[in-house]
Amino acid sequence: MNTIPLSSLLYVVTLIAGEYMFLYRMPRREHFMPRLLVYFLAYPAACYGLGWFAVFVNGAITSDLVRNLFQIAYFAVIFFLSVPAVLFCWRVSVREAVFCCIAGYSVEHISNVFATVLMFVFSQAGVTMPTAVRMVAISLVLKFAVIVAMFLLFVRRSERPDMPTSDNRVMAVSAINLIICMVLNIMKMYGMGEPVNSFTTSIICSAYALFGCSLCLWLQLGWGRENRLKEDNLALEQLLAQEAKKNELSRSTIDMINIKCHDLKYSLRRLESGSREENREVIKSIYDSFAIYDSLVKTGSEVFDLLIMNVWPMCRANGISFTYIVDGAALSGLRTADVSSLFGNLIDNAVEAEMREERDRRMISLNVRRERSMLVVHMHNYCSVQPEFSDGLPVTTKADRRYHGFGVRSVRYLVRKYGGELRMTWSDGMFETDIVLPLP
Repeated sequence: MNTIPLSSLLYVVTLIAGEYMFLYRMPRREHFMPRLLVYFLAYPAACYGLGWFAVFVNGAITSDLVRNLFQIAYFAVIFFLSVPAVLFCWRVSVREAVFCCIAGYSVEHISNVFATVLMFVFSQAGVTMPTAVRMVAISLVLKFAVIVAMFLLFVRRSERPDMPTSDNRVMAVSAINLIICMVLNIMKMYGMGEPVNSFTTSIICSAYALFGCSLCLWLQLGWGRENRLKEDNLALEQLLAQEAKKNELSRSTIDMINIKCHDLKYSLRRLESGSREENREVIKSIYDSFAIYDSLVKTGSEVFDLLIMNVWPMCRANGISFTYIVDGAALSGLRTADVSSLFGNLIDNAVEAEMREERDRRMISLNVRRERSMLVVHMHNYCSVQPEFSDGLPVTTKADRRYHGFGVRSVRYLVRKYGGELRMTWSDGMFETDIVLPLP
């Protein structure tokens, strides 16, 4: 019985299970369930068909080495085909898809080692069974038992699997481990050009698979948690910096209120001593003072409205034109604190940038809307000097960079928290920020 098609099918099924461990809480594309059904049915079926193609090619190859290399290449192709399959169902970046697929491969490899060891124990105990039963009923059940155990121990406790895909160390270690596993599989099948004892190579390769893949998973998840701790510390530092900015805004607002109170006192004195015509002008000026706040459009989000109320006096006092079109209902899927931090940082950074511009060029525009199942944010403001960018974010212009620049990093942290995408660009004197977040 030729086992290549069946082996490839079992490999794909367990690979999907391993990958799903890291994908099940990732943001999903529209019509996810039909897409997932296509993924679960079409991908294994296509790989099973490729298995029969591999049988045909194997029959035409006379060299054992070439045949074994072809089989490894065949299983590698099946693995890499899972990357576009993941992108088809989940709204993730290519790096995140590769990360999940490599992590899923490590899980599949570990489960395969345990299943192989247990099958060896069965054979030594004199248990015999047909090949199909051994491969499907026993091996598959054992693999899934190991995968479920790993999921319960390492992944389920996390709200969302940590994916440090921006860390090149993680991607490099993962890729190297994947290559080494494939090379050792070649050794296991054929050896380094000479036939070697199959039992010895099986022990060596199985031991490495268990150690290497476990270490790879530990590094992937460990570095992910390390990055999350750094982001948490960054968020705490940002809260302190934001609190200082709020105090500054509050002082500015209080100064503005004091000025208005002084103006009102002066206006009341004029009302007491002025003529009817003068009184009309005074009353009109009083109404105009209140109209500043009455003109603020309610967005439907109390948090966002409070942000606007806080920043509006500063914008008006410094000649900054701030226009906004905001669908407050679209923000209901975000935590209140996250809305405050995200838009508070965006607006604060824009106001700070406009303060460096000529007074007649000070302009900020913000648009927040819902498009199907996505929250789309676009913001632009004048910026005559091209900013320096590092890792996709503008670098702070302040002298002490240890305690500044938290704003944009906090924005990126929050966007990633919700599985979204952030892009900041500068072109022709205009700084633009675009954010896309999946909504529940």
